[in-house]
Amino acid sequence: MRRLLRVLVAGSILWALPAHGTELRIGLAADVTSMDPHFLNIAPNINIAWHVFDALTHVDEDARLIPGLAVSWRAINATTWEFRLRRGVRFHDWAELTAEDVAFSIERTLKVPNGQLRTFTQRIVGKQIVDAHTLRFARGDRVELARNDGYWGGKPAWEKVIFRIVPTDPARIAGLLSGELDAIEQVPTADLPRIRRDPGLHTAQKVSWRTIFFYLDQRSASPPGLTDKSGRPLARNPFRDLRVRQALSLAINRQAIAERLMEGAALPASNLVSPPVFGYAPDLKPDRYDPAEAKRLLAQAGFADGFAMTLAAPNNRYVNDDQIAQAVAAMFAHVGIRARVEALPINAYLPKGRKGEFAFAMFGWGSFSGDLALRPLVASPDPGKGFGAFNWSGYSNPRVDELLERAFASVDEKRREALARGAMRLAMRDYAVIPLHHQITTWGMKKSLAYAPRTDEFTFAHHFRAQ
Repeated sequence: MRRLLRVLVAGSILWALPAHGTELRIGLAADVTSMDPHFLNIAPNINIAWHVFDALTHVDEDARLIPGLAVSWRAINATTWEFRLRRGVRFHDWAELTAEDVAFSIERTLKVPNGQLRTFTQRIVGKQIVDAHTLRFARGDRVELARNDGYWGGKPAWEKVIFRIVPTDPARIAGLLSGELDAIEQVPTADLPRIRRDPGLHTAQKVSWRTIFFYLDQRSASPPGLTDKSGRPLARNPFRDLRVRQALSLAINRQAIAERLMEGAALPASNLVSPPVFGYAPDLKPDRYDPAEAKRLLAQAGFADGFAMTLAAPNNRYVNDDQIAQAVAAMFAHVGIRARVEALPINAYLPKGRKGEFAFAMFGWGSFSGDLALRPLVASPDPGKGFGAFNWSGYSNPRVDELLERAFASVDEKRREALARGAMRLAMRDYAVIPLHHQITTWGMKKSLAYAPRTDEFTFAHHFRAQ
């Protein structure tokens, strides 16, 4: 057990005995459901984990890899990567970090029951070693961290950080306006003008790597909640028809959502990754808004009278998520699709989605590269390969799978990106999912603070500074 704890807190940024002095209070938009870094691969948990645990590589504000515990890495051959570790990094018992500790951490990802990080490590078939405090956590309330003055990356500015879990937008804004919070993430778009008018506050924004999209159940013969308008089961699953999937995409007015509902804080999407991200296919363009063509395609597919369905969405995870769901449902009504919105808190939403209880569902994803996004979201489910872990659509295209296999096997960056783009084109033109938009992420804070906004949307306390 002692060894496990040592590995988990390797190089932690803000973990030490409680200290008094400078304090930073940050309002988070989503709950933290686990402190185990190898269990759930979801953004709220990862965001906090980055403050406590460390990694071989870090990511800069533009979602590009930079050195972390590893100062360098290189491909030895087509199947082998070598990492050179940073010297002088120590655990809290003062033992120095070694290659054995890294190997142990990788092996642990494969042993955590129902852990989602194994997707990224299960293909590592061999490891060669060349050479040689206090946390308080209450779910739904707060995470308190104290500074580790021995951290290898330099002393953070704050002696203590309090992450308050404030999932409701009005409460988060009220905390910032009252001074109870020093900074918040996910500023509601409707409150942007209010914050910008306040002389004591300001914002930081950046195009996010997070793409908002919709899953369509193409696996089930009779998806849940999908009926004709009289409530009778449909003879066949309309989502298995490419024309229906395209029609639903054409029925969505992405530009109107971006400009009016999102107050300009979104970019209409055609890819599962945003423009700055590796593997983005620039030749793909967002679908136009064309309800007449949508109706024609539905009629051609045998659904001239439309059908009824449930449109599922979280109501506390993505910017304006429940409002977007209502807007899209209204747009579907114009082409004959009756969509009833079911909006749930993210902690209730995710388990239902994983169990296949949604026929048409909103989701959001951010990734370092196009192929890494496609692998869990649209690749044919294959636990042995780590493919399709979040493929709620049940979509399967052998050609997409083949291109992803080749991309992951390549150590040539340009070739890998070309293969990733090829897979992206195939999946998007097949409407494996329906992309909606890329979020523009906004942080609000006191005028006395500065924050470098990040493409990956993470809120890092150690990146806030006084100004």
